[in-house]
Formats: sequence, structure tokens, C-alpha cells
Amino acid sequence: MSSLTWITVVVAAAVAMAWLSSRPARAMPGPEPRRRRDGNEEPAPIDEAYSSPSRAPPMAPRPGAADPTRHPLGPALARAIDLAVPAPSPGEAVPYDTQEVKDVINTVLARVNGRSGLDLVLVSMDAVHKTVDRFKTLSYSADVVVYSKAKALGAKLTAAVDVTSRGTLYVKVLRVHGSARDSSGATPANADGGLEQYAPFTPAIRY
Repeated sequence: MSSLTWITVVVAAAVAMAWLSSRPARAMPGPEPRRRRDGNEEPAPIDEAYSSPSRAPPMAPRPGAADPTRHPLGPALARAIDLAVPAPSPGEAVPYDTQEVKDVINTVLARVNGRSGLDLVLVSMDAVHKTVDRFKTLSYSADVVVYSKAKALGAKLTAAVDVTSRGTLYVKVLRVHGSARDSSGATPANADGGLEQYAPFTPAIRY
């Protein structure tokens, strides 16, 4: 083979390779849809060869946070709340004695224990507040940590208690700290309807 012929063959091969590499790659055909007896097409089955290799399996649902309204102590605490209490009156904050507040909370826990047998004991208190109104009614509120000997269970409670000038004790609020407000709890005995009223909605922009 002469040198001219050899050069011609090499140039032709190079041109052919360049033309083949410039052609777009043809996608591989997927599986053909099957036809049912009624003549309609049936979706083609998913083939692992055509599926995305980066597709990850579905993640398990994330467990939600514990619902404080379903605390084991919840029902027993609700039964200790008075369904009717004197109408609230504006009070003035006054100093309190720690033992005084403990006696009030222990009285409330004794009521719970007498109706449930939970054997609750007071562990600690914080966020204590005390007021007195014009009728000499003392109002106590506090966050208390209690422990149930019967259930070997501890919990932080929110409590609000009124003590009248005659020494009558009314439990207005007693629930697991952070739980939703119990609408079936204490309502003023001589208030107007005893239901919470909300201000009417006023749009910020009027059209």
C-alpha cells in the first residue's frame, strides 16, 4: 500500500469517528405497557434498571411530642378542680410565707389523694404569687413539682387556688404544666355566663 493510500484511509477513519461521536446518544427504551383484556393500557411495571439509583426508601414518620393533656395524672387532677368559684376580683400582690403556700398546696394534694389514691407528695415550688382582694380573699398561684408514690411518677403542675376570708378553699387550676387549659374546670359562680369572651376582630387594612 502506497503512502498516499495509507494517508487517505487514516483521514477517512478519523472523519468517521468524529461523525459518530457527534451523534446524540439514543435513550434506552423502557418496558412496553401491557394491554388488559378490555383493550386499555396497563401501567408498565417499574424496572429497577430504569429507576433512579439515588432514590432513597421512604423515611419512617417522626414521632410527635408527648401530649401533656394525656398525662397519667390528668384525670385525677381535673376531678379536684371546683366547678364553681366566687367571681374574681382585682387583687393586690402581697408578700407570702413559704410554709403558708406549702400548707395550701398540701391541702390541694390531699384532696387529689382522697379521690384517686395517687399518694402525691410535694417536692418543690417555684413561680409563687400571692394576692389579696377587697373581700380579703387570698389567691395563690405556683408551679409545683409532685411525686406519686402509687405510680412512681413525678410531674410539674400548675396550680391556682383561692382561700376566702372564712377559710374556704377553691381550686381554680390544677393541671400538668404546659398542658392546654381545661375548659371544663372552675367557672365563676356569679359571673356573667362564666365564659371567656374575645375581642371582636378588627382588620388592619380596610378596603
